[in-house]
Amino acid sequence: MLELEALRQQAMVDTGLEDFGDPAFYEALERLLEALHTEARLNEFGHMRAEMTILDGLSRRLEIEDYLTSHPEVGEQQVQRPVFILGLPRTGTTALHHLLNQDPRNRTLRLWEAQQPVPPPETASYTSDPRIAARAEGVALTETFLPGFRQTHLIDAEEPDECYMLLNRNFMSVEYSALFHVPSYANWLYANLCRSDS
Repeated sequence: MLELEALRQQAMVDTGLEDFGDPAFYEALERLLEALHTEARLNEFGHMRAEMTILDGLSRRLEIEDYLTSHPEVGEQQVQRPVFILGLPRTGTTALHHLLNQDPRNRTLRLWEAQQPVPPPETASYTSDPRIAARAEGVALTETFLPGFRQTHLIDAEEPDECYMLLNRNFMSVEYSALFHVPSYANWLYANLCRSDS
């Protein structure tokens, strides 16, 4: 059984950090856990996948909060002329990311960066960052468990990907309803996505 406090404690042990930041995310996480318990009918692999996914979200949240606390200047930086790609699932948004990435003047979010955004990559080691190899292993593992997945979704550690991994740090992400049968969570999510405190 996936228990909130046990997951929190494990993430803190894994990272050595304790500050999760704004507690508003707990409502979404509690809704997700409730749906996983009552609706998802997880087998052993599904339970393991749910636990890994939630622990990853909690751990990355801890790391991001720690980085922002240690580097308050990050909040003062301005991004010039960002481009936002919005679309429903399976409508070509990933392909559009790849197309925009062909122009060297554009800077796209790579899969490995989305998975582990802190510390931010440095120009000198951008193509040799050890997180690239770690994410490449994850992509290979995905292909092992979901043969043919790469034929339906362009995925590579060094290629552009959507920001859903960044969004799942507050546990308000369509990723969870794509991975698990959690209709009550999905309904709650869609009703609450535009709240100012989320």
